[in-house]
Amino acid sequence: MSWKDIFMTAKTSEAFIAQLHDQASLVVQMSNILIAYVTSTDDSQRTAKAAEAAAIESLATSQRRHILSLLNQTFVTPFDREDINDLSQIMEDMINYGDITIRELELYQIAINPLILDMAHHLQNGSQDLYQAVQVLSSDPLQAQQHALSAMTMQNDMADLYRHAILSLGNETDMHAIIKRREVYRHMQNTAERMATAGSLVLRITVKKYG
Repeated sequence: MSWKDIFMTAKTSEAFIAQLHDQASLVVQMSNILIAYVTSTDDSQRTAKAAEAAAIESLATSQRRHILSLLNQTFVTPFDREDINDLSQIMEDMINYGDITIRELELYQIAINPLILDMAHHLQNGSQDLYQAVQVLSSDPLQAQQHALSAMTMQNDMADLYRHAILSLGNETDMHAIIKRREVYRHMQNTAERMATAGSLVLRITVKKYG
C-alpha cells in the first residue's frame, strides 16, 4: 500500500467516525428538544420546538444518506461496515421517533403528565450516554463500553415506566384520549428500545475491533 493509499484510508476512517459523532449529537439534540417541549407551558414555544424537531429529523436523514454513500464508495472502514450501517440506522430511528413523539403531542394536544416527563428525562440521560459512547468508540473502547451499558440500563427503567403508563390508562374514560396517549407512550418506549440496541451494538463493535 502506498503512502497515498494509507493517507486516504485514514481520511476515510475519520470521515466515518465524524459522521457517527454528528448523528449521535443529533440524538442528544432531539432529546433536549423533547425535554424543552414537555416542560414548556407556552404554546408558541412548543410550536417552535416542534419546528426544531422537524429540522433535526431532516438533517438526520441527510446524514444517513451521506453515511450510506460513504459505505458504497469505500472498501476499508474503521469498523465492520454492517455495524456502521446498523448503528447509523438505529440512531436515525431514534431521531425519527423523537420527532414523531413531539408531533403527536402537538397534534393530539396531550396534557403533559409526570409519566411523560419522567420518560423524557430518561431518554435524555440515555441519549447522553450513547453520545459519550460513540464519541470515544475509536479512542477509548473501555469507556465506550461503560457508557453503552448505561444506555442499555436506561431501557430497563423505561420499560418499567412504560408498563406503569399503560396501566394508568385504565383510569381514563375517554377512549380517544387513551389511544392518543398510548401512541405517545409507545413511541417513547420504541426510542428507548432502539437506544438499548445501539448500546449493544457499541459493545459488539468494541469486542470485534479491540477484544
